[in-house]
Amino acid sequence: MYVHLQIYRSPTYIEKVTLQDLSKNMKIKELQEKIQEVYGVEISSQKLIHKGKIMCGANKETLLHYNVNYNETIQVHMRLALSNIENTNTETKKPEVEKPKGEVLEDCTSRLYKINDLVDVKDVAEGSDTLGAYFEAKIVRITKNPEPEASSDGLNYHIVYDKWSQDDTDYRISNLNLRPRARNLLELSSLKVDNEILVNYNQRNENEVGEWYEAVITEVTARRKILICTLKLGVYGTPLPDIKITQLSQIFRLEEPVPVKDRSPDVEKELLRHVPRQHTVDCEKCKDDDKKKCKECGCNKCGKKNNPETLLICDECQLNFHMKCVGLTELPEDDYYCTNCKREDTTIKPGDALINKKLKNAPSQNGNVKRDWGRGFACAGRSKTNDKVKKFFQGQIPGTQVGMTWFRRIQLAENGIHRPPVAGIHANEQVGAMSIVLNGGYEDDVDNGEEFMYTGSGGRDLDGNKRTNVQSFDQTLSKGNLGLAMNCDAEISQEGAEAKNWKKGLPVRVVRGSKLRKHSKYAPDDGFRYDGIYKVVKYYKEKGLSGFYVWRYVLRRDDESPAPWTKEGQKIKAERGWSVIYPEGYVPPPPKVKGKKRKLDKENLPANNSSAPKKRKFEISETLKKLTVKDKHNSKVWKEFLRKEFPSQQEFQDSLQETFSCSICMCLASEPRKLKCRHNMCKDCLNRLCKNGDDVAKICPLCREDIQGTESENEELREILNYVFPGYET
Repeated sequence: MYVHLQIYRSPTYIEKVTLQDLSKNMKIKELQEKIQEVYGVEISSQKLIHKGKIMCGANKETLLHYNVNYNETIQVHMRLALSNIENTNTETKKPEVEKPKGEVLEDCTSRLYKINDLVDVKDVAEGSDTLGAYFEAKIVRITKNPEPEASSDGLNYHIVYDKWSQDDTDYRISNLNLRPRARNLLELSSLKVDNEILVNYNQRNENEVGEWYEAVITEVTARRKILICTLKLGVYGTPLPDIKITQLSQIFRLEEPVPVKDRSPDVEKELLRHVPRQHTVDCEKCKDDDKKKCKECGCNKCGKKNNPETLLICDECQLNFHMKCVGLTELPEDDYYCTNCKREDTTIKPGDALINKKLKNAPSQNGNVKRDWGRGFACAGRSKTNDKVKKFFQGQIPGTQVGMTWFRRIQLAENGIHRPPVAGIHANEQVGAMSIVLNGGYEDDVDNGEEFMYTGSGGRDLDGNKRTNVQSFDQTLSKGNLGLAMNCDAEISQEGAEAKNWKKGLPVRVVRGSKLRKHSKYAPDDGFRYDGIYKVVKYYKEKGLSGFYVWRYVLRRDDESPAPWTKEGQKIKAERGWSVIYPEGYVPPPPKVKGKKRKLDKENLPANNSSAPKKRKFEISETLKKLTVKDKHNSKVWKEFLRKEFPSQQEFQDSLQETFSCSICMCLASEPRKLKCRHNMCKDCLNRLCKNGDDVAKICPLCREDIQGTESENEELREILNYVFPGYET
């Protein structure tokens, strides 16, 4: 296989190269040696990175450990030598920075409040959802404010909120945002217009419990339970008129502060009286009921809410856990993760050994390797997808001709001929079957060329990532089997059916693989060959050779092109110069040496070794050359095109498609027109361009040459394109 290298020679220059003839079993050390030999980068200076992971070969790691596939990129960073790195470590002592002294607070006394007074505190935090709401709190300290607000008493009141009693934040409140705790409940019948009260309101949903706001009554009807007020919101009490209050069970009277010197023992007792209030529910499950167990807001193990100081919060799921419930006696120093969340860092750090459990007992890792697995291509996935046709397209793929052969099965998936990389049937229970592969997978298959008997899928135990196994249970008419039966011109039946007119059935693309050669003389010698369109004649269920029921399908060839095994098919293959199409970047293995087994290296390989792999070259057939001579309109284009050399048929087709693509839709020109500028355009694209209004210029998009709209069809070019890409216009 091959990979691309990006060698960072300097901060401004990156050398991009391709390294050929690699194997997934190649060790990282061997790769570094090859980079040093070919590109002159010393091993000590190399830092290899693949998909964000630093590649380390300290424990004989291979490319397989790092999931390196062909056509991927490895970055090669060059480390600087220590002598080239400027030493910035100086022994000059940094000047000692004077540590700021702690803030000194001066305790004071207030005329209206004292420590332990119960108060209501207005929320004035910027960006808060409850700006202007009042929350219950207690004064714990009174100090002098060095930067007092205008009209305030110049003091800071340090408070602790009742709802968050464990919060150790030092909240400092001015007397402007403080008032005595409201404790006297009012009946709805006693309220009058213009009375100032403390009501509960939820700004998001007026029918639910919210927070407490100052309000002025504008309308009240006790009999109909109607209370409409003007709320005071925000820091400065901005009025919000015509608010209907729905929470009528608790309405408090606003209290005025009582000077400390005027308080009697009874007044002190009254000021410390606490009346519980309703607030916005934080937990929808338990409705903030402290007596009810809840695994959402309490401990996720026991559900209790006691001992909040011992609760741990999981950094992943944000659930609470008592230290006792999770078996801890003290707070962990690092982040805490519960048993259901991530508990360790699995990131591969620079220089760390790569641990792969799947490779632990692999033959490639214990020295029992007898095969190189196609030098990375046998296990390679799709590197591209044919998006020119739909996924469930039935019929011949445009650009694919009977007799074309591909080296690897994955190439069939890339070209859209047979999309599944493993399954033998590409079918869908809604639309039917698109293609099948005959590769000797079932013992019941019978191949007679023009007609063959095909066995359905299933009936095998493939647990343990197996690709095949012996028949161990009955097959069913479902999935791929049902899809293939739908292609038959007959009603679907669990007993089987025979086509009324087999030629009216849906088309099935058939591919034969070289493994079928041991059972059939119609199979190719190498790779996978496309053999054309077949139709389902009949399908039925019977006992197979293994003793289990299997579904059998009889398919008959219905294709205009000659079969590849016939003389006509062989003649077409010779005329068009077809050979096995190899994957991009594929390097054939070195020739085997007869006699003693020994490694074949450059020193042992003779210079004139005739068995060494030769560079492949695609030969353009004489028939195609004769067709190009007829195309007088594009004679200069063809003259330049035929001078090129193409390593494979695929590259020839890609280059031809790029040369004769439509200048509007950029696809292969369908019913091409003769333009003066020698560019190409589809008939439909030309008609759409000319139908536009006068405000749209009638010019070629590539060269700005004027277009008349009456250009004639290039029949010679159309014949050539249909010869190379049969059926592309469909």
